[in-house]
Amino acid sequence: MAYKNAKLRLVQAGAMALSLLVTGSAFSQQQNFNTVEAAKNGWFAEQNRSATWYLAQHERMARAISALQPQRPGVVDAYVLSIGLDSDAVFARESAEAAKILERRYGAAGRTVYLAAGADDKATGAP
Repeated sequence: MAYKNAKLRLVQAGAMALSLLVTGSAFSQQQNFNTVEAAKNGWFAEQNRSATWYLAQHERMARAISALQPQRPGVVDAYVLSIGLDSDAVFARESAEAAKILERRYGAAGRTVYLAAGADDKATGAP
């Protein structure tokens, strides 16, 4: 039961993170949102993603969650969720390293999910 609860919490956290990642900024939902002005002010709005891209993200998340190892009976297992939510590569690297360190320190091999914006594809949207 504890394994199911831990996995459910991880799924919920991952789903929330993925929804933040793929829906873009709340500012992009405004009717008079000017992407050029936003870019000049440091805002970046994720746009122009196809339904295929969103489906691929959903499938990647589902594979990552289904690959998690189950909790071992009689052992308090640690699960790690490491997220880099900015498309700048430095955040992806920091999140990846944090995941590796936490995985090693807490024995969470097979119980780690790492999410990063722009980790394997280029962001689109404001220049």
